[in-house]
Amino acid sequence: FCIGDMMTHRSKEIKLGHTAELNGHAAAHNIVALAQGKKLMRYPEELVGGALTPKLYALSLGRYDACLGFNWLEISGWFAALMKWLLEWTKVSAAADQPVGVFFWIIADAVSLFLGRTCIKSREATESTGTGTPLPTKEPATPEGAPLLVSTS
Repeated sequence: FCIGDMMTHRSKEIKLGHTAELNGHAAAHNIVALAQGKKLMRYPEELVGGALTPKLYALSLGRYDACLGFNWLEISGWFAALMKWLLEWTKVSAAADQPVGVFFWIIADAVSLFLGRTCIKSREATESTGTGTPLPTKEPATPEGAPLLVSTS
């Protein structure tokens, strides 16, 4: 079993912390399933409910500035920095098995996977599965060709 940056498969997903964590969940499940003689989970379909994992990232740009990305949606500025802090704090809380962090990430993981399959689909998922309204292949997301950007600065 291989996870994180070393793992590759047909979706050619970008190597992000979120996808590495999902790879780890799938690998752990499959190791236990293999040991028990059960069917292995297909990644990412059976884990995220689609052919692609959502592209999620949070990048600090200083103490009061950050950039958050969710597929085609990007948010930058002080609000993104606050959200990045919240994500980090709750992830550390979850790792320490504190109820607030565990509960936050049960909800956040379910919501992010739902949004990634519905209203904030990646362009690749929409084009490859044929679901939803296909995005134009020659027209950019904005006149400048950049993804939709929301700034709070």
